[in-house]
Amino acid sequence: MKFFPLLIFLCAISAFAEPVISDKEAAQHVDEKVEVRGKVFDVHVSDSGLVLINFGAKYPAQTFTAVVFADHAAQFPEPEKYIGATLAVRGTIRMHQNKTEMVLDAPDQLTVLLKAEAAPTPDSTTSAASEPAGIIVGPDGVTRRILPFTRNAGAE
Repeated sequence: MKFFPLLIFLCAISAFAEPVISDKEAAQHVDEKVEVRGKVFDVHVSDSGLVLINFGAKYPAQTFTAVVFADHAAQFPEPEKYIGATLAVRGTIRMHQNKTEMVLDAPDQLTVLLKAEAAPTPDSTTSAASEPAGIIVGPDGVTRRILPFTRNAGAE
């Protein structure tokens, strides 16, 4: 019986947590406050300072866009660093020109779940006999690292 207050507390906290959805599901949650998770494929910063962070594919085929208006852009420095990263953004989804989007006003609405992979440098390959490592994105949108195959010199 002493766990009953803890159970009530945990239920109350979970009642206020936003549902977590993928960027592909955003269209089914318009006007709802949610957490959207997905991979960033494109970032555009306009001359006026408007920042568009496109998820799922590059513009104009993106599945979802996080919008930062110019008056809040200074709170999100170097937004290009998000290209290739997996982000979580929290707020209310809305429709704009038949596309789903969410306006971000504060940095606490954005969390980097997985940083973008750095491109391999030319000197990062181990030898001519090995194949370079690579990064692939599967059809499910999950980023996977392909490790290099190195031939064992003594196994021929």
